[in-house]
Amino acid sequence: MSQGEDPKLKINELLRKAVSLGADVYFNAEDKVAKTLSSVQVPRDFLKENFKNLFEDYRIQIVSEVKLKNRKNVEGEVLGMEKKAIATKGAPEAIGPYSQAVEKGGMVFLSGQIPLDPTTMEVVSGGVEQQADQVFKNIHAVLEEARLGWDDIVRTTVFLASMDDFAKVNAIYSKYFEACKTFPARACVEVAKLPKGVLVEVDAIAIR
Repeated sequence: MSQGEDPKLKINELLRKAVSLGADVYFNAEDKVAKTLSSVQVPRDFLKENFKNLFEDYRIQIVSEVKLKNRKNVEGEVLGMEKKAIATKGAPEAIGPYSQAVEKGGMVFLSGQIPLDPTTMEVVSGGVEQQADQVFKNIHAVLEEARLGWDDIVRTTVFLASMDDFAKVNAIYSKYFEACKTFPARACVEVAKLPKGVLVEVDAIAIR
């Protein structure tokens, strides 16, 4: 450090450098930053007395500024991951302002699927069992596109036009999840009406 140079300014500069190189400022970064500082001639007595306070003084400011520039380095790969839409021709295409699924931070949120044939975009013929089977075929197609499987699903919501159909839908549901080591959490509700007058709809959340 050159004579007369303000140690605060020098440490501020070094902290910025450490953060930009990926120092984990949210989880005890003192050690990583200290290693960076150790290569520079800053008076040891000054560091010993002021490092903690200086680190805390500048951390919030540095994080805010660097986060905008390189969010991945500051927050880590998971928190910095951008929202990503997942789409496949194997499931009915989105017909409104939504995605078939969206991934963020390793979590995949699947939109509700109704029993549409993805080729014709028409409701499949038959009763609630045929409709439920098509719903899970559509979910499977989205999972495959996301390179996930049934065992990666942690939560589902089943919407029924009539709770009288619960047993039939549950039998189809069980067929798709029977190989899972752990069944996902689930909610099942009866609703007043579903899109296109279908009898069942299912959405899901999966985690990598």
